Amino acid sequence: MNSEPHFPSSNRPIGFWIKAADKALDDAIDTIHAAEDIARRGWQVMNTVARMEPVAPEAIVETFAPMANRPQILGEIEKLENDGLIGLAECRYRLTGEGRELHARLEARQAAFRRRAMANIDEDDHAAAIRCLERIVANLSPDIGGE
Repeated sequence: MNSEPHFPSSNRPIGFWIKAADKALDDAIDTIHAAEDIARRGWQVMNTVARMEPVAPEAIVETFAPMANRPQILGEIEKLENDGLIGLAECRYRLTGEGRELHARLEARQAAFRRRAMANIDEDDHAAAIRCLERIVANLSPDIGGE
């Protein structure tokens, strides 16, 4: 016999749904990256290079300052360079040919993932959810979102 109480979906607190959504998103995106043998942070750094190229190492580090420290990002840069996915010329990084191919594959898979994740969610509902989460963050973390 299951001893855990059953809660109808509508009775679950917002924290439950935030964590459940975060886990579902993380698990799905991690599966995409694992299939291409790249870590999530590696993808994020590679995607940053693709969007900003040619880009100086310091600009990459600054981009991730809120989420990761300098040694972590420099480690990801080094790994991408060692794997032949990015290359340094004139003190700036660019994707290599192999990096462009991998980036294109991952970007396509992520676009499909986003379509799947957002199926049956209209723009107004999405905007309302974002506003709600922004307000929660602003209310609870003034240094991040508000007062």
